[in-house]
Amino acid sequence: MPKTDKEQKSINDEAFEFKDLVQGGFIDTYKNLSYKNIFGKLWASEFCPQAEIIVKTDDDMFIDLYETYTFTRKYLNTKEYKENKLVACPVWYNASVKTDSNSKWYISNVLITGNTYPPYCTGWFYITNPGTAKRLVEQAAKEKYFWIDDVWVTGLIAIKLNITHENLKDVLQINVKKAVAIKTIQNPEIYYEDILAAPTERDFKIAWTLSKYAAWCYKVKCQNNIYSGRKPLTEHENYPNTMFQKHLKCIN
Repeated sequence: MPKTDKEQKSINDEAFEFKDLVQGGFIDTYKNLSYKNIFGKLWASEFCPQAEIIVKTDDDMFIDLYETYTFTRKYLNTKEYKENKLVACPVWYNASVKTDSNSKWYISNVLITGNTYPPYCTGWFYITNPGTAKRLVEQAAKEKYFWIDDVWVTGLIAIKLNITHENLKDVLQINVKKAVAIKTIQNPEIYYEDILAAPTERDFKIAWTLSKYAAWCYKVKCQNNIYSGRKPLTEHENYPNTMFQKHLKCIN
């Protein structure tokens, strides 16, 4: 919530001009991210129930929505999708509970028991659907608030709903230089593995480059693991990709 009427007016003006803001009744602080997370799912499930897919991401991430659309077609007829148990994301397994009081993510044993968290999504991006989002919101209302939002929503709450994550770690690249290299080498005739998501470091040039190549690749239907939906059939066909993967290991 804004501190002054002037700040609220600025928000209203931006919302009127761009029509892309949704405002919740809580202070936007780090330890209130769980409110923001659930609020976003509440809004999406209430106002966009017709949507096939919901993608959650951070503001410093690039998501190839062209490829995400193609990639998610396989979920629409699955049991998880139909039963509203769909959560696909890069998953943290056996993440340790931080008991050092100097840690940014310090948690006392009063808030949680055990040394590790249940599997949960990284905050960078994950894919769900309106029905699953609605179930997460409804379950959150029954649970004790926990301020680490990814752990709470996609871990502690998801486990109560018997949701099993699909791990998308292979389509996330957290090294910005590698992400740019991967996107710029994509080709409609030669097979190269591609990614769906990468950080931008809030650099406009990086975001612009990734977006432009993503749009181009969609138009020409690049030969990759997303658009072709298959691995190379022969060693010869996979040779350029194999050499490129070796090159990627040299990029820091």
